[in-house]
Amino acid sequence: MACAAAAQAGDSEYGEFLLAADAPYGGTFFKYKNMLKAWAGAGSLDSIEVPLAPTADRSRVLRRVVSSGKPIPEEAYKALKLNLERATPSGPRAWHLYWSRTLVEPINGASTARMFSSAERRAVLCETGQVLEAGSVYFAALDTSGEPYGPKIDYRSVYPTPARMVAAKADLAAEVRAVCTPILSATYGEEDARARLDALLTPPPKSAEMKAFEVVREQMLTLARAAAEEAAAAPKTENSDRIGVAKARVRLFQQNGLGGGLTNEAACASDSSMEDAGSGFFKSLGSTFGIAGNTSIGMPETETSRTVSDRSKMASKAYFVEQEVSAGAPVTVDYAFGSPASGQSCSRINVSFIPEAGADYEVRMDVGGRFCRLIVNRILPGGALLPEPLMPAASECPPAK
Repeated sequence: MACAAAAQAGDSEYGEFLLAADAPYGGTFFKYKNMLKAWAGAGSLDSIEVPLAPTADRSRVLRRVVSSGKPIPEEAYKALKLNLERATPSGPRAWHLYWSRTLVEPINGASTARMFSSAERRAVLCETGQVLEAGSVYFAALDTSGEPYGPKIDYRSVYPTPARMVAAKADLAAEVRAVCTPILSATYGEEDARARLDALLTPPPKSAEMKAFEVVREQMLTLARAAAEEAAAAPKTENSDRIGVAKARVRLFQQNGLGGGLTNEAACASDSSMEDAGSGFFKSLGSTFGIAGNTSIGMPETETSRTVSDRSKMASKAYFVEQEVSAGAPVTVDYAFGSPASGQSCSRINVSFIPEAGADYEVRMDVGGRFCRLIVNRILPGGALLPEPLMPAASECPPAK
């Protein structure tokens, strides 16, 4: 599940801190340009390779390399009005900026048309294990060479991710260990530095309730996979492992003002995602006038599909669209919400997931209060729903290569 909230006015305290580091003498109105300048000014980066947790993605091999940390200039600390005592401009209590690059190599015949590599900039306070997300850029060239596209930075809502949450993300924790080990070692020695990072970044033991939930979840997935394999029952051929051969199915709930998009075989949202997902102009018009109908390819019913009409509003008839997608490769869904009548809106949310061969999935956005929630569920035998693990997706795919 991914959430979006209404935008808040003004930069956060830590956003002002990053802005002061990026543009100490006053920056351009177009703040995204700071990311382009930061990347151009990074120059040659050393590469410390860090391990990545295994995934179900069979379309790409991912490599993660990080650079050494660079201390944020002392003058930027004036922006930390309420937190100045928590950080210092040098040593292990200093915020250090580093680049994390994800390099992509296609496999199993996957198309490179919508593949991209990325470079994400983060700031880490090694003494406490906190991390700030400090922007990103993307590259059509998979080796992160050439001009980047899609620079993104948000000074408005940046806040430190605490160590306990960093520890829960294995890939991010591996980055922090790589960057912070030499920084802490310079002050405390290598052995003490590793002990400090172990204390900060070792995930807490799982509760009995969490262990029980994971056992039940795995049992449910085992049954679902067995049912999917039995339904597919196709003989294996020399092309069976190629991306695009094995399929999954996705049902997307749509209506005027709450449009969703889908991009197949990509961890990004394409320009045509709305049309591809059956929520383009004419479908939206049909929803407005109450004539939009469902498009089904025979997916099993769920409580959500049986009660689709309950999601309808005035001038916004709800409907669903079912379609096939490639299994074993990222599929990106993107949704946004806007209602002129109520004045409510949510910016577009982009997430990706890796569908399994023969599996069925359901995608919807729920709107309530101050939040919009994008939900992706796997449909289990009997119509029960199981939340699907989601990953962030880029808001735009690379330009044509």
